[in-house]
Amino acid sequence: MAECSAVCGGILGGAGEEEAEGLRRYGRAVGVLYELVDDILMEDAGSNGKMRSNASVVAALGMERAMEMVGELQGKAKRELQRFGDKYGDRVLPLYSFVDYAVERGFVLEAGGEGEVAAASASAIAGDGNSDVGVDGNRGPPPGG
Repeated sequence: MAECSAVCGGILGGAGEEEAEGLRRYGRAVGVLYELVDDILMEDAGSNGKMRSNASVVAALGMERAMEMVGELQGKAKRELQRFGDKYGDRVLPLYSFVDYAVERGFVLEAGGEGEVAAASASAIAGDGNSDVGVDGNRGPPPGG
């Protein structure tokens, strides 16, 4: 579905064949990423009332490999978007944001004892969160950020 959405949006926006192919690869990566994070969140939460599938990536390959794949797919999706930066500038930022949302949507904020905030997400499990490729093509936060 993500692949179709990305390509259709590009076509409606006047994308050529090469741009549509880049959007197809972006959409495929972000779609698989989204599903993979679902598997991780369901495994981490003990399925939380949902049916947990034995056919999940986590069940097949283990949590460690699944988390590695999250980083790989997040980077791949963002690299596919880099080709659009020169031509479209800031108009591609929402697509970068969606990649991050696909990973970080598992955050659950709860008020704690003294205003503490509890958060749990696939990105927290993955480590420091600096494994992604930013809009500028560099890994991690911008210098000084």
